[in-house]
Amino acid sequence: MILHRLTGRRACISCGATYHTANTPPKKTDICDLCGSSLVIRDDDKPETIQMRLVTYHTQSRPLITYYRKQGNLETYDGRESVEKITEEILKPVQKT
Repeated sequence: MILHRLTGRRACISCGATYHTANTPPKKTDICDLCGSSLVIRDDDKPETIQMRLVTYHTQSRPLITYYRKQGNLETYDGRESVEKITEEILKPVQKT
């Protein structure tokens, strides 16, 4: 799923507009709707780059969840909530200090 989402991104080399081949495709394949320039796949959206980022996450970043949870220093939030609700939840522990 993450590979599909990230590898579908396209960016305009001239104006910086972004598209997604499945979710927000341009009207003409690989052509920017705004300025007519070519769309490209950024290096960080290429499958091999994404695979390496996932390996790095699983080996270096993910273990931090366990580390901070054991110390009692991990807060988690439901990212599907509204921005206002998430902001309120994030600020609660900060306001206690």
